[in-house]
Amino acid sequence: MASGFQRKGDSFHPKQSKGNKTKRTKCLNSKVLKSPPQGWVKINFDEAIRPNISMVAIVCRKDNDEILFAHSFSWKS
Repeated sequence: MASGFQRKGDSFHPKQSKGNKTKRTKCLNSKVLKSPPQGWVKINFDEAIRPNISMVAIVCRKDNDEILFAHSFSWKS
């Protein structure tokens, strides 16, 4: 599996570092990443914008849940 993500059941979540004390809020429209139809590749992405930092995460998966690409990056605003 690509670094930066861990699987929890049928969904993928960013890995948390042990020293991470960031407060998280639950999204009201949070969705679980579903497998794409057979023969398809699916790309999911999400972004977060805070006053001092912005972040983007991208996951590209095959229909058998094999991760082809996963990356996250951030930059200071």
